[in-house]
Amino acid sequence: MRSLIRNLLSGAVLLALCFSCASSGGARALRAAKVPIEQTKLYPQLGHSFPVSSVVFSPDNTLIISGAADNLVKIWDIESGRELWTLSGHSSTVKSVAVSPEGKHIVSGSLDNTIIIWDTENGRALQTLTGHGAAVYSVAYSPDGRYIASGSADRTVRLWDAESGQELRTFTGHSFWVNAVSFSPDSRYLASCSRDNTIRIWDVQSGRLLRSLSGHSDEVDALCYSPDGKFIASGSHDMTIKVWNAENGREMRTLEGHSGVVKSIAYSPDGRYIVSGSSVDATIKIWDAGTGQELNTIESTGIESLSYSPDGQRFASGSHDNSISVWSAAGGVELQKLSSRSSWARALAYSPDGKFIAAGSADRTIRIWEAGYGRVVRFLTGHTASVRALAYSPDGKYIASGGADNSVRVWNAETGQELWTLTDHSSVVRAVAYSPDGRFILSGSADNTLKIWDTETGLALRTLSGHGAPVNTLAYSPDGLYIASGSEDASIKIWEAETGLELRTLRGHDSWIINLAYSSNGRYIISGSMDRTMKVWDLESGEATDTLEGYSGEQQSGMALSPNGRFIAATTGGDATGSGVDSRTIRIRDADSGKLRFELTGHTNEIYALAYSPDGRFIASTSLDGTTRIWDSVVGRELAQFIGFNDDEWISVTPDGYYNSSFKGDGYFNIRRSGQVYGLDRYRPAFFKPALVQSRLQGLSTRSSRGFRGPNINGVSAPPDILVGEYEAGKLPVQISSRYLPLKMVKVFQNGRLLGNDVLGSLEGTGFKPAPTGLTVTGNAKKLDFILPLTLEGGTNTIEIVALDGFTEGRHFVELEGPPEQPEAEEELPKLWVFSIGVSRYDDPRINHLGFAAFDAREVLNFFKAQEGKQFGKVNTLFLSTGELLSPTWNNITQGLGAFFREVGSRDTVILFLSGHGVSDKEGNYHFLPSDLRLTEGNIPFEGTLSCQDINAALDIPGRKLVFIDSSHTAGIRAGNIRNVDSIRLAREFQDNRPLIFNSGHGDELSYENAQYQLGLFTYALLQGLQGQADTRRDGQVTMAELDAYVTKTVSTLSGGRQNPSASGGYKDFVVAVTE
Repeated sequence: MRSLIRNLLSGAVLLALCFSCASSGGARALRAAKVPIEQTKLYPQLGHSFPVSSVVFSPDNTLIISGAADNLVKIWDIESGRELWTLSGHSSTVKSVAVSPEGKHIVSGSLDNTIIIWDTENGRALQTLTGHGAAVYSVAYSPDGRYIASGSADRTVRLWDAESGQELRTFTGHSFWVNAVSFSPDSRYLASCSRDNTIRIWDVQSGRLLRSLSGHSDEVDALCYSPDGKFIASGSHDMTIKVWNAENGREMRTLEGHSGVVKSIAYSPDGRYIVSGSSVDATIKIWDAGTGQELNTIESTGIESLSYSPDGQRFASGSHDNSISVWSAAGGVELQKLSSRSSWARALAYSPDGKFIAAGSADRTIRIWEAGYGRVVRFLTGHTASVRALAYSPDGKYIASGGADNSVRVWNAETGQELWTLTDHSSVVRAVAYSPDGRFILSGSADNTLKIWDTETGLALRTLSGHGAPVNTLAYSPDGLYIASGSEDASIKIWEAETGLELRTLRGHDSWIINLAYSSNGRYIISGSMDRTMKVWDLESGEATDTLEGYSGEQQSGMALSPNGRFIAATTGGDATGSGVDSRTIRIRDADSGKLRFELTGHTNEIYALAYSPDGRFIASTSLDGTTRIWDSVVGRELAQFIGFNDDEWISVTPDGYYNSSFKGDGYFNIRRSGQVYGLDRYRPAFFKPALVQSRLQGLSTRSSRGFRGPNINGVSAPPDILVGEYEAGKLPVQISSRYLPLKMVKVFQNGRLLGNDVLGSLEGTGFKPAPTGLTVTGNAKKLDFILPLTLEGGTNTIEIVALDGFTEGRHFVELEGPPEQPEAEEELPKLWVFSIGVSRYDDPRINHLGFAAFDAREVLNFFKAQEGKQFGKVNTLFLSTGELLSPTWNNITQGLGAFFREVGSRDTVILFLSGHGVSDKEGNYHFLPSDLRLTEGNIPFEGTLSCQDINAALDIPGRKLVFIDSSHTAGIRAGNIRNVDSIRLAREFQDNRPLIFNSGHGDELSYENAQYQLGLFTYALLQGLQGQADTRRDGQVTMAELDAYVTKTVSTLSGGRQNPSASGGYKDFVVAVTE
């Protein structure tokens, strides 16, 4: 058989398996390169969590600074759209921000009556200016950089020395609060506007009032000088904009068109346009500044602030939806949206076996994390407002959730199916719990009541009334006989569970009860209150036996009792006076003595919830900083952060930067180094280590992960920089540089196809040589310059250039317009290479046979063979299948992979189809099982499988690559060292070569076969789609996007939602089949 396959492949050679990992040798390489150790910051992109009050561009046009009602100032990198710094220091809404003329400093004014000056480069607060007696609504730098002006609700305008922070002058005269201030371009004059309906112009040096402008019929909210200083524009509650002569105060014109308050206005840098925004009519309008003509109206959300970029090409808006939008000045097209990519969890619950953590978020989603692996396995969606409370049933089969939509929902924990929606509460459901026998669900609400629900029928059995304020927390006693509840009325009530009879009220706290828990023996209750104390209550006497100071006392605070009752974990605060409050820290205390055991630090914002794992080894905490953190409670150390993103992406990352993530999750997570911000995906070559994350989360030694010892994130340099010149006459200039580490490899992709030696072989230059799939960098070159030859295809061409240094990857995208698309002549059609493998029968009886895997592989092969002369030129095929001359043994598969694709060119398409049993090992690595595999001592010998590394090595070829996998069948294998296939992990393993991975299921779902179709469901839908069912445009062509949508919907429908195919790879859409 071996000689037969060699003859069929005409002496093809095997591809070498080549992949790198960051080991102790990698750490030595970093030291040898003298990469400086710098403190990096790993953080999710949270964006603002409340309306954005103020936005402004930096003078060099690279940054946007924003202030918002979440009390924060943020600095954004415009090019990447990433948060660079979050500046925390104000205790109330930031109403206004401004940047110094040289860009080195930021000033912010807040409702907390203060002004803070910040360092733009490092985000540090330099000075806090105090003097205003009420909220500061506006701040501005003088164009010469010498002064800062501020306007306040105390009815004054104040002038400050920008360097020293000294107050120089107070301007009085407004009869109501001052909404905005603006300097003239020559810094000689200062304009202010007020709720008293007037605008006043002041002489900066003397403080003298020069003139008062009246004409608005309601308060004036915004104003600005024209760039030449001749005019002042103002916006008002009267829904108009007025333009004034700055020299004599005469009203020049009134611009009418808004149907609500004009909250912000700005002149374009050339003075030709005025842009205005309304917080009520939710529009942005662009006006001709000379004539007052309305030129454009942009529908948006409530606008609070507007700012033009220094070059006048763009303007930015801050909105009620908590985001910043960047718009093209010419057409009013939204170019960019700066906002949160993640959502913080507000509720946590461990499953009874400790394998899963449910996290309920402000984005209305419940994410189920596999605790020992750091991955999301399920999303529960149905709540229409944030999820506030969670509880697992005692048998782990169900999850109950409470939400701000006033509902209690019950879910199947295994499938994620919503079983019940319970809607008898009239306000937010803040707490839920299962009875110890699982028969009842208890809920507590802001409607001041508790309700007991029957889990079999979903009916409310009784309502417990007695609290005089919202119920924040509750618990069943361990024997299920009693219920405890804590309320904003500062009381704890004990109820008889069976009858709902109120038995006792415990009083002693001076403020809201936030948390409570029963001791394991049911004799005591521990409570946490906004009075910053925790109390231990003896239930027999009803008296507090102990009071612990130092509880955080925030409205959302975490407290948890260890399962053995020996330890209390709680968010910290100060004493009863409130001094020393820091709700970002967790303290673990001995429950008997109150002695401090550990202090857990790392969260950067208020902690919402805490939960012990059932075995007490771990603590989970969730915070407003967007992270859920897992801590080792035995040694008091952070193990990892879990972050869920808004579009079902996710990441889990260790403190030293190693991570597991969904396909795009690492790109959403930020790493800041030396004042630059990147996505963590740029560090993937060295730090994407799911097995290491798994080892940490399971409490194992780092070294147990296959001897892994790698670099720390603080010791790795920034990714290589890539600069691209102008494309001209088929040539694209490229310059690549690395500051510390030598470059290793450069890869170029055109429309998702990897360019090979047939395109790059003609490149000339020093420091590199063409390789089959890119450029290999020779010597220790840290800089490359070359001219990239490119023949553009019709339409828009997406060019991706990737530079690797062994630890990081630089990446640059450029879009180039090709000639109009024209049908290609037959001889010009690219080739198609199809390798189809179907395994229906296995030699080992412990591996179940499959009904239709061989049919799947044959039918897919036949379909694509018929595409010869249509979408493709010559179609080359290799077929290994049960019952065929070439059987799907390990030797045949591996030889075929090594040799079949050796002639693939850059324009060609490769299809690898796998149908059969597929498994993941305990570390999550994918393995396809050949027909001759035999188990050893009840385990799969993975060296006898087709591993993801084998497949990845074979796919290190030019061209476009599609991998179809119909192989999630672990339920039919009696082996002890396997898991279900993780489709997300599988896609990540293949990412370097940019194949499109189309998997038959999502996550670890099973794949199903159907006797009616005599095919797997996935393959059936795939063939139906390719034959024309997916052609939604009815143009005789099936694109990959059409096929993806059709197959995903069809398989989900046919399987009753149990199987949901997933396509990964971030592909640019292309035609995959012609149906006519």
